[in-house]
Amino acid sequence: MLAVAQTRQVLSDIARAMSVCAEQPAHKNAIERFRTQIPAADEKPFDPSPLEPVSLALAVDTRLARQLTSFAGQLPWRETQRMPGQGNKAVLCSLDELFVFEELTSGLLWLEPGVAYPEHNHPPPELYFTLSGTAEWRFGGSDQYRSVSA
Repeated sequence: MLAVAQTRQVLSDIARAMSVCAEQPAHKNAIERFRTQIPAADEKPFDPSPLEPVSLALAVDTRLARQLTSFAGQLPWRETQRMPGQGNKAVLCSLDELFVFEELTSGLLWLEPGVAYPEHNHPPPELYFTLSGTAEWRFGGSDQYRSVSA
């Protein structure tokens, strides 16, 4: 399926960009595991979801965002467990529905502008990479939010 091949390419590009940004050794190792698994991960059959993000047209400010939005409607987007009832303002595409990864859980999270993702903390640590726009994130035990731009 074309969307799977396109997703694999975008994920490879995202992994390369994340490896440049990563500061902690544990994060660098996780990104490297992800990067090396992307090309070889077996594909899973999936059904695209009608719950695609509403404002994909807004996500055109970076090359990676434009790549992703060109085929995002063909991916399996679902309501997030942390934000039920948000409809397509906050949706998750679990990459585990597309690929068989070893010891990894990964996904794409779409948040409409102004939508806040609930704070949470759990093992293993999560890595987020902003593909479009600017997001406010709090991480590493900090009480302060930090702006992260694509």
